[in-house]
Amino acid sequence: MKVTIRVIMRDGMSKVAVYRGKGGQIIRRSALCTHIGCVVHWNGFEKCWDCPCHGSQFSPDGQVLNGPAVKPLASAD
Repeated sequence: MKVTIRVIMRDGMSKVAVYRGKGGQIIRRSALCTHIGCVVHWNGFEKCWDCPCHGSQFSPDGQVLNGPAVKPLASAD
């Protein structure tokens, strides 16, 4: 059984938002919000990455769900 993982990790000097769903696919995105660069965190209730600074929300794969951010989280691969 594969476990869902949602975590912020350090990769060298970068912070990375890592998501692994039940299907096993691992998605790595920059943990920096594309609005002004705050570090996102996982919202377990809404199942998305949230920015604590201005409320932007991103899907597990980094796509913008709610602004003010207009660009998706950058790929960390």
